[in-house]
Amino acid sequence: MKPHRMHRRRLLALGAEVVVALGLALPLAACEKSAPPEATKRLENAMAALGKGDAKAFTATLPPSQRSKAEARPEWKHFMAVKKAKLGDPLQVEDSQLKITTMLYFDEKAEVFNTVTFVLSKEDGDWWVDLDETIALQKRVNGTDAFATWTFEK
Repeated sequence: MKPHRMHRRRLLALGAEVVVALGLALPLAACEKSAPPEATKRLENAMAALGKGDAKAFTATLPPSQRSKAEARPEWKHFMAVKKAKLGDPLQVEDSQLKITTMLYFDEKAEVFNTVTFVLSKEDGDWWVDLDETIALQKRVNGTDAFATWTFEK
């Protein structure tokens, strides 16, 4: 019986070492590449458009294939209620996709906010704010009602 306990302790210790090693390695791997400046600029333009309530300018930062249906999405009012935004550091940088967490503020004093990870995708050589993937990611992380729990008054 004793060898079994010792074996289990070794496995637990090894498991803890692996978790610690992964915990240290993953943030370093995420920071290895920096976001392309043109992608960051595209997201900055999108956030500025949201802050002004400029639906046309925000829609222009989306891939052409998503523009016509963007305003019909039920989540649209969530984005149009943004008063200002603050970009965080890139979470994941790949050749054709980038994820950046942002703070979206819904009042001028920046007291009411939500954290949203925006997905940017590269299509035909240009970086675009991928609204479809951004919404899908939010729903995967926060559940299907990720946007439904918010209510906005005019």
